[in-house]
Amino acid sequence: LLRKISGGHTEEITIMAFSFHLSLVATGCVNGEIAIYDFEMSKCEGLLITHQGDITAIEFMDPYPLLISASMDASICIWGVRPCPEKHQYICIKRYKNISWKHEKDQPSVVTRLMVWNVEGKGIKKYRRLKANTLPATSFRDFE
Repeated sequence: LLRKISGGHTEEITIMAFSFHLSLVATGCVNGEIAIYDFEMSKCEGLLITHQGDITAIEFMDPYPLLISASMDASICIWGVRPCPEKHQYICIKRYKNISWKHEKDQPSVVTRLMVWNVEGKGIKKYRRLKANTLPATSFRDFE
């Protein structure tokens, strides 16, 4: 046992994420709560409450002070964490509902994995290069 941090969850923890850049740890539990801990100070910084089901995925969007989470209620939330402006800290900045088309109607679809990666090139220039297929070969990969 390296560290013990109290506070935060009262239910079973289902998932955890760590941000080396922000020195934060995020944990999600079965009642839909997400706790944010300061790793260096070993204290609970905030409790994020918006999801209605088990937390299925959490990922920090390094180097930005953002966290993205998904839940069994098919919702995806983007949260502000420190050092973002105080009015955005530990609140859901944007919430999405993941919907799939099945049997000729929309149905909620649970997200079980989130992947965040940094892609060089931004805006309209990147769009034009993608459309013209002129990005370097390493930018195009098939994921099976």
